[in-house]
Amino acid sequence: MTSLLPDFSATRRVLSNRNFALYTAGNFVSLVGTWIQRLAQGWLVWQLTESGTWLGAVAVAEFLPTLIVTPITGALADRFDRRILAVIGQFLACFQAVALCTITALGLATPELIFGLATIGGIVYPLVQTARLTLIPSLLDKEDYTSAIAITAVSFNVTRIAGPAIAGVVISALGIAPAFGLNAVSYLAVIFALLALRIPKMEKKEKESASILADLIEGWRYMARHKALGPLLLLWGIACMFALPLQHLLPGIIDTYYGGGPEMLATFTATMGIAAVFTGVYMAQRSGPRGLTRMTLIATVFCGLATAGFAATHTEVIAYIMIGVLGLFGVALGTTSQTLVQTAVDESYRGRALSVWYTVIGGGQALGALILGALAELYGFGPPLIVAGLFTALAAVAMLPKRSRYANLLEQT
Repeated sequence: MTSLLPDFSATRRVLSNRNFALYTAGNFVSLVGTWIQRLAQGWLVWQLTESGTWLGAVAVAEFLPTLIVTPITGALADRFDRRILAVIGQFLACFQAVALCTITALGLATPELIFGLATIGGIVYPLVQTARLTLIPSLLDKEDYTSAIAITAVSFNVTRIAGPAIAGVVISALGIAPAFGLNAVSYLAVIFALLALRIPKMEKKEKESASILADLIEGWRYMARHKALGPLLLLWGIACMFALPLQHLLPGIIDTYYGGGPEMLATFTATMGIAAVFTGVYMAQRSGPRGLTRMTLIATVFCGLATAGFAATHTEVIAYIMIGVLGLFGVALGTTSQTLVQTAVDESYRGRALSVWYTVIGGGQALGALILGALAELYGFGPPLIVAGLFTALAAVAMLPKRSRYANLLEQT
């Protein structure tokens, strides 16, 4: 008789791995700090400008450099020690948080200066993220990728709850500068965890391309020509450009629609995180990639519908429901897409393939935030987000008939 209770054997197996447990704990502390800074930065920009365009511009400054830098970091990750690259990136990110704390505490913060520091963060973060992503196969067997990525997603979304909650209290009680300071301190945990990992050094490739540029071009060509990952990468890009930027525009939407402050912003962000945790826990039970192609298409449909539904209402209760739905299916989209890439790509292309994936995920959100933020200046937040959300849903529906063909290419372990 089949048990109706959830089976967490895959989750227990992954978490019993010393390296992965240490890696996850260090990331958790660092991500709490990242969410504290993200909320503080958005609220500071809105206080200084009350402009949707500036909110979008700072999001672009933070994420758009991924379009240029991430392919380079992917090529570096296929050539050099990925752990050392991650540690270097964490130190640089720590310095950026210290700079934000300092200018805010001294009353020197301007939108232009925040934009500049966000750009520095956007240049540094791809190095951190690409190295993190490519480390997972060094810690676990392939059959555990789905569970490991889902556990990482749960960790990320628990911090999405904890980080904004802490940020709301800190900003209200102490101001914005201490929030940036907390993020700077949080980087020490992940640096320690990375240095404590017991993993073999990456074997050097016998024959390297003539240049980093040749390597990254080869990585983009590999992904674009893949018969399943190529089309799905386009769909993921649409979702990231037109549905997921909603979270970056929340400070303006909350103030404009509901007259709320940082506490309400923290509550909306935490609601999205709580919903995402449920999906992450479900995904963490899975072993292997079977069914993920269908799931990634369905998740994209609901991400689009949730964005359109959120933008179409001015009723707070419905808005919370829609942001929760976006949290549920947003983490499903992120987990399924990364797992399919991790499972399907050749090891020699792993760093570059994941850098392409992250470029689309991060760069798409940045570009979408800028476009939708600028359109909000002209038409308000509602109409652009409604159209963008519906377009995302329709694009995924159009691809559903091809799901079996893609699954045959991607879901082999």
